[in-house]
This record gives sequence, structure tokens and C-alpha cells, in this order.
Amino acid sequence: MNRLNPQPNIVDRMFRDIKVRRAIVQQSHYWFFNFYFHHYVTYKTAPFQREIFAYTENTDIQNLFLVAFRGSGKSTILTMSYPIWAILGKQQKKFVLILCQTRSQAKQHMMNLKRELEGNILLQNDLGPFQEENDEWGSSSLVFSRLNARITAASTEQSIRGLRHNQHRPDLIIGDDVEDIASTKTHEGRQKTYQWLTGEVIPAGDLHTRLIIVGNLLHEDSLLMHLKRDIEEGQTNGIFKQYPLLDTKNNIAWPGKYPSMTDVEAEKKKLGNEIAWQREFLLHIVPSEEQVIHPEWIHYYDTLPE
Repeated sequence: MNRLNPQPNIVDRMFRDIKVRRAIVQQSHYWFFNFYFHHYVTYKTAPFQREIFAYTENTDIQNLFLVAFRGSGKSTILTMSYPIWAILGKQQKKFVLILCQTRSQAKQHMMNLKRELEGNILLQNDLGPFQEENDEWGSSSLVFSRLNARITAASTEQSIRGLRHNQHRPDLIIGDDVEDIASTKTHEGRQKTYQWLTGEVIPAGDLHTRLIIVGNLLHEDSLLMHLKRDIEEGQTNGIFKQYPLLDTKNNIAWPGKYPSMTDVEAEKKKLGNEIAWQREFLLHIVPSEEQVIHPEWIHYYDTLPE
């Protein structure tokens, strides 16, 4: 992801003194990530990534809906690192629920988390132990017995009604790519995802449950666009953030990884698909070839045109 260039004296103290290390990483998700997940760090941190870390640390933000270009590190930060820090750090979450589109994706994500925790000896020694369990809902979970906490991964295909960890309802819910191009093709498919979120996922939480949705802009009426409108219209509270690789002035969002437009063009050529480039890296909504009426064709008039 992004190469950290921290103050040497802080890093040195963190390596030498476990009490200092624990105190710092429990207060800061950014430091937690760069210390225990340093093997993901390969480029200098981008400003937008620092902003994402800050959002995770800010408990005043209850709902966060986020879109970022492919390879931006959004899932590593929000779906891999943040669930662990939210339990082990100062937020002291008790039940983190991660939602994917399919069961196989949920299972794969839990395997990735388990592999990370099993192989991260420093993290285990400092903040462990952790163990895996299969629960009565057929979902795979990681249990943090010392803290009476759990991370569970489930899919849109599974019912999560009544899901609890002991007395705790989910207090952090993270949805990562819960829809795809196929599920957004029809109005019924898009409504099904939105109704699933508002009718089953959100009620599964409690009054102060935090909701984070990460994904892509697959349709002008996709889940994330629907949530963006809900915020704009005052139907829900939260923040919607969008991070394309290039802004309207061609400023590069991650200069540590893409120092120049030559590097951006090389990425584009490697992808070799203009539609995928527009959708995945520039975050433009690209209409399906099957779409009969395109939004830009529609015009509104106060009076009938002559």
C-alpha cells in the first residue's frame, strides 16, 4: 500500500517498549496499521488514505459510505485492519459484522483475516489470543475471548436477523462490494439490495451501531448512489466520500504509487479496457449496453417546448 515515513524516535520506542506500543496503537488506527500491517505498506501514504484512517478513528461519524479506485487500499484499511483495531483499540467494539455479496466471498474474507492473525506473531503476542468458531447461523467467526468480542463474516444470501454475540448486537457493520454489475442491471435487483440493507442489516444493529459501506458506482441507482441521495436529502446521517485516481484537473490521488501521468497511462494500458478504466479507476458510472434510456438523454422543462 503506502510506505510510512514516521518519526524515528516514536517507532524506536514502540519496538522497545510494549507499554508504549500498546498505548499508541490502541489510540490510533493509523499507527496500528503501519506497525502490525507494515507488510502491506509499499508506497508513501496518500492524503486520501490518511483521511480514511481519520474517518475510522472519528466516532462522531456513525455512517460512512465510501468509493475509491481499484487498488487504493480501501478494503485493506476498512475491511481487514479496521475490524481488528475496532476491537483491540480504543473503540472496544464487541461484535463486528462483515458483509459480502456471496458466501464464498465471506468465507474467503474470514480466511484472510484468520491467516493474518495466525501469522502475525507480534500482533498475537501483544493483543491476542484469537480463535475461530462456526456459529449457529452458519457463518464463520473469529473470537477474541479475552475481550469477549467477535468478528463474523456473512453474505447477502444469509439471514442475519437476531444475530448476536452473547448479549451484544453487531456494533460495527461493514459491507464490502455487496453488489455487482449483474445485481444492478434491473430495478428489482437494485431495490432488493437497498431493501436488504434498510430492512435487515441496519435493524440487526443497535442504536449506536456504526455502518460502513465500501464499493463501486455500478449504476446511477446503485446502493451507494442511493445512500448518497439519502444523505443529501436528509433521510440519513453520514458521510459519502469518493476517491477517483484522477480528479477533474488530472491531479493524481496517490502520487506515491503513480508519480506521473506516464505511470497512470501505464496502468490504463495494462488494464486494456476503457469501460473498466472509467468505472474502476475514474469512478464514472458507465451505462450497461443493454440500457435502453440513458440518464443524459432525459431533459426537464418548466413549460412544454415548442
